[in-house]
Amino acid sequence: MQPQGSLVDRFSGMVTRQRADQFLSEGRQFGINSAQDIAEIIKINAEDDSQQPAITSVQDKVYRVFNQKQEKSIRGMAVRDIVLGDSLSGQTILAIMYGSASDLADSMPIERGDEILLNNVLLDFKAGAVKSIAKTSISIIKKSASASALARLDSLQGNERNIDIAGKVLETGPLKYRSNSLQFQNAESYCIITDFTKNINVHASGSAALALAGMKPGDFIKIEFCSSLLAYNDVVIAANNNSRIFSNPCIAERLKG
Repeated sequence: MQPQGSLVDRFSGMVTRQRADQFLSEGRQFGINSAQDIAEIIKINAEDDSQQPAITSVQDKVYRVFNQKQEKSIRGMAVRDIVLGDSLSGQTILAIMYGSASDLADSMPIERGDEILLNNVLLDFKAGAVKSIAKTSISIIKKSASASALARLDSLQGNERNIDIAGKVLETGPLKYRSNSLQFQNAESYCIITDFTKNINVHASGSAALALAGMKPGDFIKIEFCSSLLAYNDVVIAANNNSRIFSNPCIAERLKG
């Protein structure tokens, strides 16, 4: 972990060093910070049990967006996790979005690699994350250049990992639950999509299956962080709790390109 003085120096010109030291010691934020800044500030204050949550803003690239969690929060609201920052360097933070903020992730949509601004979020030191509140707003500052660089379905070899694909839904299967030896039920479903180069089967489980349950033939969907596998000499797509599925009309234009 970098020393506190080093972190303060990164805000040179925004406030005086004395004032920056005071903000950090009190756990308050100023300006708009990156995921790395907030991750380091959380580390600095991690051992302070008396630290009170603070309101801040964070702007950074999206590493990944997860499907909405199956269980709603204690407030009866939908919950979604978004990871911001650079995963290669480990400087990431978890942004937990509730209610309408959670829904915005798919309706905007927010995609892997987008640079976004989360304005007015709660910096929860105990949770080690930022959380949406009633005043939270989300803006896409810059779309990712790779968001439209989707893997062509006819180019998949069956050994790709953590890829993004898109297509038009041709067929959807029923949502089923399978129990294992521990009586844990896991949701499962499937669909057939096409990007007009090839039709392909998508096998979804967990939160990906639950997200797929809301899709219908004719929808254009994107699947992030999925894998391609070989089954019976054909390529299929596997999506699970680590994947994300959403539907948006804008995807149709990318496929035409």
